[in-house]
Amino acid sequence: MNDVDKLVRDRVRMLIFAAFSFGLWQFASVLENTLQTNKEGMTHLFIGLKMIGGLCWIIASYFIFAFSRKVKRAKAIDPLNDELTEKNRAKAFSVGFTCLFILVWLLYLATDLWSFNIASALQVVGTLGAIIPIGYFAALELKNDWGAN
Repeated sequence: MNDVDKLVRDRVRMLIFAAFSFGLWQFASVLENTLQTNKEGMTHLFIGLKMIGGLCWIIASYFIFAFSRKVKRAKAIDPLNDELTEKNRAKAFSVGFTCLFILVWLLYLATDLWSFNIASALQVVGTLGAIIPIGYFAALELKNDWGAN
């Protein structure tokens, strides 16, 4: 496995970890706001999940920074942004945008059927709007990586 292949795998791992961290942080916040409970144990659980998610997000941010430095040192910016990667990125963006559009319309329709906290619902939609394209891009990159081996 050459350096570029290692960097591609590192990028995929970093993106998956970043998406997981961001999702944990945001969804724990939504659950805390939505499930307003008087049970002290549940409150501590949600606060703990938010703290773990936030800490993981900070670690993921460091990984992103370290990865960019590693790419610059290896002078692998162009090989990492080849035509297939650009195609995968565009496909992930369009899938993410389509999912976000569908989620917004579902939310709009749901407002007539149920009563819920719109701020929390928008936070869920925004979080999914970030996680879906990142996860889809990572899946496409992994698929290409497995196909190459």
